[in-house]
Amino acid sequence: MHSHNDFHKALTNGCSGWLYGANGILATLFGIGERTGCTPLEAALIECAGLRNDPNGVDFTVVTEIADYFRQ
Repeated sequence: MHSHNDFHKALTNGCSGWLYGANGILATLFGIGERTGCTPLEAALIECAGLRNDPNGVDFTVVTEIADYFRQ
């Protein structure tokens, strides 16, 4: 699913897609990706886990590790 950021709804649209059956979402990581307006992956992971009340096996420490890698 590709959700645009019209009215700042990329995160909402991307998570809704996941919750309602999309296989995946086109996303960026820390603002780096195909282009602007895509769903921020790090935000989508946290938002979807919160909406489902289940991290679904996601290890959120990996997001921090990737951020540290980018900083270096």
